[in-house]
Amino acid sequence: RAWRSWIFPFFCMLVLVPYMLTVRMALMDQRFRRTRKNDGGQFLYGHWHEDIPLFVFKLGFRRFCVMVSTSKDGEVIARVLQWMGFRVVRGSPKKRWREAFQEAVPIIHEGWDLALAVDGPKGPRHVVKPGIIYLSQKERLRLIPAVCDAKYKFRLKSWDSMWFPLPFSPAVCIFGDPMTIEAGDFEGQQKAFETTLTLLKEKLKSHLQR
Repeated sequence: RAWRSWIFPFFCMLVLVPYMLTVRMALMDQRFRRTRKNDGGQFLYGHWHEDIPLFVFKLGFRRFCVMVSTSKDGEVIARVLQWMGFRVVRGSPKKRWREAFQEAVPIIHEGWDLALAVDGPKGPRHVVKPGIIYLSQKERLRLIPAVCDAKYKFRLKSWDSMWFPLPFSPAVCIFGDPMTIEAGDFEGQQKAFETTLTLLKEKLKSHLQR
């Protein structure tokens, strides 16, 4: 228990933090800073599961709440995220998701934004799950699409093809305009958000190929 809760997460931090600090990370535009500074209220950020590693380092210590699965691996991940300044709720679409959303709501009201992997935890890859649309509408949180990519990276052989930037690689994040989810036609708005994420990812790839 102590190995999963403290020892292994500590060694993960010792390796991951210096490695990620070598990555030359940038914002494609200043929309992220402008939105958080000038717009009132809290936001719900949706991103692909494959982009988690880079977003962890981009959003750490910026008052973000995230959802982590209830698995044994999730216990290690949750501890690392807490040490990086995130508030963590535990749940997944198959287990405790309602409870996790309920736990996230008071955290949001304390002034924290919420970030969710919209195709996690097990896919299908690049298919937005309905939970983020439901939560956005129910809590009246504007939904912001977020993607990131690196010029040089390696991918894992996992369902999501999760990637990690190579040391000293240029990496870029981009955030779309806030989207208000209206009651009704959840499926259409779910598809529209999925399309927006896909287009932003293509835009980012083109930018990095220059």
